[in-house]
Amino acid sequence: MDAEIPDADRRIILPNRRIIAPPPDWYSLFASKKVERTTSLQDIRNKAARHPRWFFENHLVIAVKKRQDKKLILTRNQLQLWDKIEEKRLLGIPIRLIVLKSRQVGISTLCAAYGFTRWWSERNFNALIMAHLKPVTTNLFKKNRKFYAELAPEMRIPLERSNKQELIMDMAYGGSQFFLETSGSSHAVRSQTLHFFQGSEAAFYSDLDETKEALEASVPDDDDDTAIIWESTGFGAGTPFHELWRSGFDDETIYESIFLNWADDPQHWHSVESDMIRDRYLERIFAQAPHLKDRMEHYGLRPEQIIWYFVTCKNKYKGEWVRMQQEYPCDPDEAFLASGSTVIPTMVIQAYRTKTRDGLMIDPLADWSSDSTTWKECKY
Repeated sequence: MDAEIPDADRRIILPNRRIIAPPPDWYSLFASKKVERTTSLQDIRNKAARHPRWFFENHLVIAVKKRQDKKLILTRNQLQLWDKIEEKRLLGIPIRLIVLKSRQVGISTLCAAYGFTRWWSERNFNALIMAHLKPVTTNLFKKNRKFYAELAPEMRIPLERSNKQELIMDMAYGGSQFFLETSGSSHAVRSQTLHFFQGSEAAFYSDLDETKEALEASVPDDDDDTAIIWESTGFGAGTPFHELWRSGFDDETIYESIFLNWADDPQHWHSVESDMIRDRYLERIFAQAPHLKDRMEHYGLRPEQIIWYFVTCKNKYKGEWVRMQQEYPCDPDEAFLASGSTVIPTMVIQAYRTKTRDGLMIDPLADWSSDSTTWKECKY
């Protein structure tokens, strides 16, 4: 009698009882612990250096808002920034980016993950994280410490020193260093050679110009594989960060400016059960905040995005629309306008901006909050 073959064997049994094994599941095989044990740590480090995204999406763990841990899978806004970083890496161009962002879109996390990946995978690599306040800097550094702690045991490279301000790798593994600083300590930047720098919430630095000058002197000019990333929400027009942002559009500068719009990320979306319920939502929203109708039309926002925008402003910012425009701007001008001090109220300026059309001029005597606003042709 033929022996019974268990279903779990996953083999193909032909009528003549000849057994053929199915083709191997290569992805599962690669991910199994058996194969990982035969792959040296240096092989994984080499692959992480060539393919950083592969490393942090498969090996780095972050804490999400629901008090859960998950792998770092890039969101839409994070992908927009990563594509720019990867483009420069592949072209062999030093990464020099100025990122104007909305609140809570994961840009600080992505920058931290990229810096950590390079620190972990390369030898003699020095990375520095800086923020405007010590608690913010400490929180960013905690992300890196969590990255290290959640690695598989065999991937935790021995550390020569580990504390609240630095991670220094054992010299046998390359001696790479990861540092933490708070803005206002530009002298600390001058004292070391850096290959990666993340300046978080740079618009709020009290000494941005001095820090930038010291930083650029600390990054080797002859090393194309270095990165300087300034990332921040807006904080007033005419400020040092605003000038830095504007310099990113000058062909003669090494920096490039990027604006990441919250509306490009599907997480900023309030789903509704039906079109009828959605339309009722919009009626109530436009009755309370008529300017949101102009915003939706001017920026091409979806109804579900406007509902999210309204609910977020009411719940998080107590209906302070100027604050909402600062934290979640729809374009760069709004980011700097909403966060600055103006003679004309910001809401009035923004209302004129959203109602302006090419070739038309709003009647200055009209009621800007009314749908009956009249238009005049521009004549020069």
